[in-house]
Amino acid sequence: MLMRFCLFVIIVIFTASVSNANVFYDDGQPHTFQDSINGSLYVDYEVPQSTGTTVDIIDPAVVGDTLYTFGTSRVNLSGGSIQGGQYISGIVADDFSCIAIVGGTVGDTIVGLADSFFDISGGNITADMVIAAGEVGCYDTSTFKFHGTDFKIDSIPVDYGIYNAQYKSSGILSGKLADGTTFESSFTIYDGGSIVLVPEPTSLSMFLVGMQIFAWRRKKSKQST
Repeated sequence: MLMRFCLFVIIVIFTASVSNANVFYDDGQPHTFQDSINGSLYVDYEVPQSTGTTVDIIDPAVVGDTLYTFGTSRVNLSGGSIQGGQYISGIVADDFSCIAIVGGTVGDTIVGLADSFFDISGGNITADMVIAAGEVGCYDTSTFKFHGTDFKIDSIPVDYGIYNAQYKSSGILSGKLADGTTFESSFTIYDGGSIVLVPEPTSLSMFLVGMQIFAWRRKKSKQST
């Protein structure tokens, strides 16, 4: 009897901790989100574009449906999980919103619209990517920036740089993010969208040091001649 009562209490507590309602942040202030919801999370929805609300998503947050961002809002994902709904994507970014992903898990699909910007350096990225998927005739310029090493497109190694629909409109991007996590995601690029591949900070700093040494040696060599 006692065991049944304890189990009942656990179920009630767990159920109360998960909300089916959607959550809205739209006041231009910084917020921290660490709750579990079955609904969606909206940032700066139907408010002036300049509102600029910031939301930090941390463990143990769970967004059971979709994360939507609008205007000039910013979302920092360092923990938790964005799961995505049955018919809607895991993340949909619009306008000039920015999403920085350094941790956590993102599933389903990531969609970038208009001039939205994704800065990805870590986390468990299992989502497909749809970049600049605007209405017919629109020229969206959404950007997905990846920090890491060993990047490949369709299993072929590629250099750091900018890749757009003129290079390849769809394929599979893989590599190792700056936090050491490996990933592999399909992508589709429309309009003026682009994928930007840059070195992780360690690789970049080593490259800059190498360039400085090269410049110093070259200068010394000129002085000795």
